[in-house]
Formats: sequence, structure tokens, C-alpha cells
Amino acid sequence: MMDFRIGKKPPVRMHPVSRPVPARRQLIEAREINLLHPFAALSRTDHFTDRRIHLEGLDPYRTRFARDRDRILHSQYFMLLIGKSQVFPVLDHIEMRTKQGAEVSWKFTPVTTMRLFHSLRVAQLAKSIARAVRLNEDLVETQALAHDMGHVPFGHAGERAIQKIQESYPDPDASYFRHERNSLNVVDRLERMAGAYFEGLNLTFEVRDGILHHCGEKPSRVLVPRPDDDPSLELKQIDVMPVTLEGCLLRIMDFVGYAPQDYHDMRQAGWVGSVPEEISRVLGDNTRTMYDRMVKDIIAETSRAFRDGKKQIVMSQEVYDALDRLIAFNYEVIMQYLATYEEEYLSPDILHLFEQKSMGMQEFIDYLVGLTDAQLMAEIEMIRSSPDDMT
Repeated sequence: MMDFRIGKKPPVRMHPVSRPVPARRQLIEAREINLLHPFAALSRTDHFTDRRIHLEGLDPYRTRFARDRDRILHSQYFMLLIGKSQVFPVLDHIEMRTKQGAEVSWKFTPVTTMRLFHSLRVAQLAKSIARAVRLNEDLVETQALAHDMGHVPFGHAGERAIQKIQESYPDPDASYFRHERNSLNVVDRLERMAGAYFEGLNLTFEVRDGILHHCGEKPSRVLVPRPDDDPSLELKQIDVMPVTLEGCLLRIMDFVGYAPQDYHDMRQAGWVGSVPEEISRVLGDNTRTMYDRMVKDIIAETSRAFRDGKKQIVMSQEVYDALDRLIAFNYEVIMQYLATYEEEYLSPDILHLFEQKSMGMQEFIDYLVGLTDAQLMAEIEMIRSSPDDMT
């Protein structure tokens, strides 16, 4: 093994076509090789472009994944997440009816979860697990921070509204809207870096792959990465596993991150009391115990799998069943309160805005993803109050 101790000058490692790797970066990469599990994704690569679409100079101090993380943190679309819904609108106050017709209201409070806080929480929880099982913390953190940058205002309700528009106004130039695909669209095309000769953030393949494949219809208990030579990223197929264990970890942590926080927000609003006993018996009855139980369970089960030579992220059956029940419990309450607001107000308003804007479908999606909840509502109110609007 090469000697990379402090004071020792590392040998000059070359990328193909005589491209020297900065010495300090070599030290960091060597430390990863010594510390990370053999199943982990390494920052070191012999790909000439650092597995980026466009060729750039190598950063002398940061690994390629750390460089990606910093690009995400400084991006405009990441900052926009502070004004976008996780579940509850980032608006001061809304009046609505339940599905049973009862009049209820929602008031935004300082402890309501915004989309940005969800991303930060998922990144922190995933890093804690990655550190414990010796996966690449920089990679999973970067994937987690960026995974929801393609959400439009009002979260999944806004996503469903766009999908309804696409059913009424099919556009061959626009893919069926999924926030995972649009997150890749944001980092590949919409976000810009000052002075760059290319569009987008030019992120590494592993980060882009984790963003695109971070979400499934429901959580999986055992997650096995697909082969690295699979072309699904370029084809933009969504419903396949990521190529790295770090991407698989993000995929389960997205569910782990949002289920307790959705319950917390509903409880703060007074919409629910305690979770059913079959959930609290396993996970507890507050976000602290829920996160603690699930994180420790994934660490224990994944560590056991690694010792058995299995390259997979694992959650125990008991904890998985409790998480699945918590997600179903949350969904039932959320739809009871928010479904009518979405069906009677939000979806028709976004459709009307689309018709007024006279944009193509992809152009309209690009426009929406650059707005916060409040900015979209201001646009809707402006159209409602326009004397030209006779509907």
C-alpha cells in the first residue's frame, strides 16, 4: 500500500491523456480507500472527465463528490426549496373543507416543514448511517441535498396538477412529469454557473444517477444497486435502483425522512393525536424516537448484510412494516384534509394559469419550478383579479 502519511510526498497519479491529479486531492482519495468499505463508491476514478458530461479542470482540494455538494448548496434552485411545500403549503393561511365537508383552516407556523428542511434532514440522517457502515458520506449527502430540486410549488399536489394538465394537453416535446426526472432537468439544464461554458451544474454520474432514482412507489426493505454499466440514467428511466449503495441508502432515507416529519406537522396542526399502537410500539410516538429507531435498525441490518458479503441496504421486517403503516396513516389523514383543496382550487388554478400563459408544456414546467408557493399563489391571484379573466 502506498504511504500517504503527513509529510510524505505522494506519487503523482495521472488521469488518462496525461492529466495529473493534484497532490492534496490524492491524499483525500487515499484516505477514502483506507477507511471506506469495499462496497462504497470511491471519489477516485480513472475516468478522464471525473464522470461529468463536460470536461473541467480538477479541483485541487475537493473530491469530485464534495465539489458537487458545494455546487448544489450555492445553487438558486436549492435555495428556492425554503419556499416550497413538503406537504403543507408555505402560505400564511388557507381555508378549506375536508372530504366530509367540514370547514377547516391551515395556519403556517415556524415549525412547519418546508421542502428545504426535508432535504437537509434526509442528508443528515443518511450521512449518519453512511458513517456507521463506512459508505461515502460526500456522495450520499450530495444526492440527498439535490434530490428534490425538481419539485414545483405545493409539492406532490403540484406534481399531480401538472400530470392532469398533461392528460388534457398532451405535448410530445415534454416527458410525463415526475419530480425525479425534473430534478435531473434542473441540475443538468436549468441551473447555471457563472462563467461556465456549459448549461447546468455538470455533476458527476453517480450523483445524477442517485437524484434520478431516489424515489419509488413505496419503500423497499432490501435495496440492491443495479450494475454500473446500465444505461438507465441516459434513458431517464426512473423506476430502477441506483448504481451505488449510497443511492440506495438515499432511496430508503427519503421515506424515513418524510414519514415522521409529516406526522409531526399534522400533530402540530391538531389534525391527529397519537399514531396507532402498532406503529408506536415499534417506532415510538415522536420524531426523535422514530428517527432513532429506524436509523439504528438500518445500521444494524446493513452491517450484518455487509459481514455476509451482501452488497445491499437493509431494514428489518418489523421496522419496515411499522414505517409502511406510518406512511399509510399519514396519507389517509393528509388526503382527508388536503384532497378537496387540491381538487377544487389548486389543480383548476394551475390549469387556468397554464392556459393564460400560452406556453409549451416543458416551458411551463420550467417556469413553475422556479417559483415558491407564495410566488405561484401571487400569479394565480393576479389572473383571478384581471379584468380580462371572464371565467
